[in-house]
Amino acid sequence: MDWEIRQEGPIPTDDEWKREASRILNALTAEVTRNRKELCRILVARGLSEEEASYRAVQEKLRSGRFSFYFFLKVLVALKLNPGDIKVKLTLPSPREVKHIREEDGARRSCSKGRPAR
Repeated sequence: MDWEIRQEGPIPTDDEWKREASRILNALTAEVTRNRKELCRILVARGLSEEEASYRAVQEKLRSGRFSFYFFLKVLVALKLNPGDIKVKLTLPSPREVKHIREEDGARRSCSKGRPAR
């Protein structure tokens, strides 16, 4: 399984990373399970606590993208997916581009602070 994450603009925000993590885990689970209830049954059968693998908890984690990396690995192992088989290519701006982006953002912020409120 190959994933490519391309980022050419500013460094992603935490919310953008959460959406990407959610998208990846949802896609991986969809390859193995029919729905989230089946995923929950598999997680409980593989040893996750019923609280951690409850439908509501899993639904919220996959919807929001707020889950730990170890939860991500637990799901992969429970679904019998080998984490080593998943390749993610991450393309981010170069350090020079990041510096330039941050300088532009700083200049925009300082300009907007000097404007009077409407």
